Amino acid sequence: MDALASGTRCKDFFYHVNINPREGEELSPAQWDAAVDRLEKNLGLDGQSRLVVEHEKKGRIHRHVIWSRIDPDSLTAISDSHNYAKHAATSRELEREFALQPVRNVLAEPDGPRPERRPKNWETFRGHKSGIDPQEVKAEVSALWRDSDNGKAFRTALAQRGYVLCQGDRRDFVLVDAAGHEHSLARRLDGVKAVEIRKRLRDLDSETLPMVTHGREKRRADKEKVSAAVSRGADRKRVQAAINSGRASGVSPHGAHEDMPEREARESYENTARRRRGERRVDQWQDRAKQREKDAGRER
Repeated sequence: MDALASGTRCKDFFYHVNINPREGEELSPAQWDAAVDRLEKNLGLDGQSRLVVEHEKKGRIHRHVIWSRIDPDSLTAISDSHNYAKHAATSRELEREFALQPVRNVLAEPDGPRPERRPKNWETFRGHKSGIDPQEVKAEVSALWRDSDNGKAFRTALAQRGYVLCQGDRRDFVLVDAAGHEHSLARRLDGVKAVEIRKRLRDLDSETLPMVTHGREKRRADKEKVSAAVSRGADRKRVQAAINSGRASGVSPHGAHEDMPEREARESYENTARRRRGERRVDQWQDRAKQREKDAGRER
């Protein structure tokens, strides 16, 4: 699956489901196969390569199914839009055919409690590669949120743990982890609504937050520093902790020698000065080129 997807730009190239009957309900081998085939058809994944794994946990059997979303002929990704409705419809069909007890349908009962938002398939797969589990990120970030009473304190706490709080391209706030991967802040906070996030972080000027691309660049630079230090015999965890501490002091309203407005004004001045120095160098180069042309004309 990975090799096939490498020829595309799709990062979410597989689709994973967990078929898990209620306690006390058992399916025959034929019913298990029929359930997988029915869901495959309803999801529009007919004929796609798939992997089926059966588990037994606490006396209950369930199956994991992973399909490739990449069409091998067109090298395009099969859409996974409106998948929740397709899952709900498949559940109702199988419950009727196999005489199973119906499970609660969130779409039909919108006022009831909603299930916990879980990481997307590609986020989980990405976490396996980077070693940064999105569920662990959620637990850690949620704990930092609970221990912070305002946006500045939360941003500092995130920096101490190696995260960069950024402006999102499509969302208000995004986190970039130590591997340079982005996470929606709302999806990494347990039981916190978007309106609560905006209220808590209202003391942060979004214009002072880096864009996601800048956040990734920061984390890549940090990784290079860590790798260079480790190659010289330094301890990886200590180097990373020192970098995180430096990041935190740079965003903390208490630990820095200058407050945020002063630092922003200084950085703005320094950026302007660097740009003007560059412009002067270009002007000087052009003046010298013109002078050389004049000198060459006199010699002729």
